[in-house]
Amino acid sequence: MFLPAGKRGRRNSLYCPMPAIVLGAMLICASRAQSTELRLLFRDETGAPVRVSKAELLLVAWGTTDRIELKTNETSLLLLLDPEWLRSRWPDPFQEQEKVYLYLQAPGYVAMRSDSFLWLGAHGDPFGDMVESVKLSFPGGRRATLQPGDNALLEVIFRKPVPRYLRILDDDRNLISGVRVSSYMFWSRSNHCGVPSGADRLQRSLSDGEGRVQLPDGDFEYMLELEKDFYYPRAQGGSYHVTPDIPRLFLNLEAEETTIIMHRLELRPLEMRVTRNGEPVAGLMLCGMLAGCPCGACSGGVARGRSGPDPTSDREGNLLIPEFYSEEWERVYFLDKDGKILWEADPQKWPKTGTIHVELK
Repeated sequence: MFLPAGKRGRRNSLYCPMPAIVLGAMLICASRAQSTELRLLFRDETGAPVRVSKAELLLVAWGTTDRIELKTNETSLLLLLDPEWLRSRWPDPFQEQEKVYLYLQAPGYVAMRSDSFLWLGAHGDPFGDMVESVKLSFPGGRRATLQPGDNALLEVIFRKPVPRYLRILDDDRNLISGVRVSSYMFWSRSNHCGVPSGADRLQRSLSDGEGRVQLPDGDFEYMLELEKDFYYPRAQGGSYHVTPDIPRLFLNLEAEETTIIMHRLELRPLEMRVTRNGEPVAGLMLCGMLAGCPCGACSGGVARGRSGPDPTSDREGNLLIPEFYSEEWERVYFLDKDGKILWEADPQKWPKTGTIHVELK
């Protein structure tokens, strides 16, 4: 739906004080020396007005997130895009902002998150050029691009929810029940450790006997935490990120059912013999660095308390770890009493059976 241009000089943003240009589903009005305004009209797929219950800006800068609640007129929203508007509400991170999203909720319709954009006057990259136009786009292809001083009108289309499922399988395409699935509306993990700092929980549930989990429908990027001992999801159609305890997937869900493959770590009981100059070395504990761990508590004893205290090599230099999963570890190592590495190796390169002989220098 397009609204006609009004009389010259009228300031209500539903009208154009200057000649109007129609671009796709957007009506844009060229203007001079006035605020940059985007009015969003909320409609459903039939064109009927939609009443929005929540409108927020989700703000991201390195190491920080914030959110600003916006006032709506229920079926419309006036978004002021001038630098002064956001800088006055988010002063310190404004110039270093990395992303901004507009997040919308309406009863009876799916929640919606815009694609990321940058505010007028920001830099994004600290060494980049100043942002001189705002490019705002929504699911379904509705988008607007505004220069400073432009007024524009854009319809945002909400849709009704549809059933949305995950089907969780193993490497052999067998169904996996009992997977703990936590779902989130995701918007940021922009920090040194990649820890989610912008994620609103939707629900927690378990996969059923058919490996299925029903999720709330939404037009946004999902973060899924999938937890089952010794299983890790394989990234398919999204990015994959693992912390020491919780594997996470980041993806958009478009099909009614999305298949997630979870790989079962292979158990390899570990037998080691540690010597120096051919003589056994006692009292050494095998340590390791977790695979895919960005930072934080990524290292420690590889037994991790599964069989009681972390075992050490005995008087004969023998070390036995019955519950060892080589794929969990980027590398394993022995330390001396001063914490210096005596020896290290990639356990995924070891043979699947047999004793691992370590000769220390």
